[in-house]
Amino acid sequence: MVFLLLIALIMMLFMAFILTGRDILSPWVVSICMFILSVSVAALNYNYWMEDISAVTVLIILIALLSFGVGELFTKTVILKRGRNNSTINQVKLINGNKGISIANRWIVLIILFLLVVTYFHFKFKQSIAMAAGYSGGLDTLLFYARHAQFNPDINSDASMLLSLGLTFSRVLTYFFIFVFLYNMVFFRFRITSLKYLFPAILNIGNILLTTGRTEFINLITVCLILFFIMLKQKHNWISKVNTRIIIYGIIGVALFLIIFRLSGFLTGKSERLTLWENFSLYIGASIVALDKYISNPPSQIFFGKETFYALYHIFRKFGFDIPYYQVPLEFVSWKNVDVNIYTALRRYIQDFSVVGMVFIQFLLGSFYGAFYQYIKKKNRVSLELII
Repeated sequence: MVFLLLIALIMMLFMAFILTGRDILSPWVVSICMFILSVSVAALNYNYWMEDISAVTVLIILIALLSFGVGELFTKTVILKRGRNNSTINQVKLINGNKGISIANRWIVLIILFLLVVTYFHFKFKQSIAMAAGYSGGLDTLLFYARHAQFNPDINSDASMLLSLGLTFSRVLTYFFIFVFLYNMVFFRFRITSLKYLFPAILNIGNILLTTGRTEFINLITVCLILFFIMLKQKHNWISKVNTRIIIYGIIGVALFLIIFRLSGFLTGKSERLTLWENFSLYIGASIVALDKYISNPPSQIFFGKETFYALYHIFRKFGFDIPYYQVPLEFVSWKNVDVNIYTALRRYIQDFSVVGMVFIQFLLGSFYGAFYQYIKKKNRVSLELII
């Protein structure tokens, strides 16, 4: 069935590419490509894992992606009908006219100092929960024990509200400076001095490593690639000729991510027990098999929205609401020598709202991203809205 799913996804990709006007950056097209990548890796491991997926899982994945696509096409149709008298794309509008964005060095220094302070307190917090899990000293094992603490239900691994706000603001600053760097590089001549805008992002990698997970690396590289691709399209007035460049840069970005992914795993001990291929297979393709195992044997629901609204419940708990404490990492499933708790984004929606609710959410997400993407494309204005 995994090979059948791969063929169906490839067919859906061609359909989506045509229906979206051969738009390679369409949210629907991008979503299908990500699933094709995961399913392809699962298919390559078929003989090794000796695990297949059920027809139910195939149908759920296809229906979820179709629902997302219908949502995007629905909003696209509505927007085009409303603007049928003016369907042309505007000329690109830059933030600062014919000048690049310039930020005074003193502000960059102050932001770097802020990031250093946040990283210091983040480090001390991780050190404290690592000690609760048995850590006795040494940087080489700190992240290993901190990660074990995060999966231990007897250890409260929630950061304080002040530290959480500091980490959130650090992430916002990182994305802002990446935007500034890419803006100056794409629309104006690259200068060595522009590299100073990457300093906050480089510093914030320390906070990403301290999370002990690699989701933040995925978010960071995704933001960089999407911003870069949209700016390229805007610069060339959304012509399809730049699609080839986008595909090449996308492949380079994925390769870069895999390298960082592998190296960061040595800090928590994940990469030491796995070969290079096993490491990539685990985090790229195993989610499809894990989703199938979840669908065949879902856990009971403790309370409404437990997995989807974790961040919201965390905030309510900080304000004194009587909400049970629980760990955000999902339970692990195992087969052969694979031990994983990655299930694709669909798992949380199915667990909290059922399959029908997941389909509706996918439609809403497709509508939202489709509408926002069409808004960016229509206005063709380079602004901070792109970061959203």
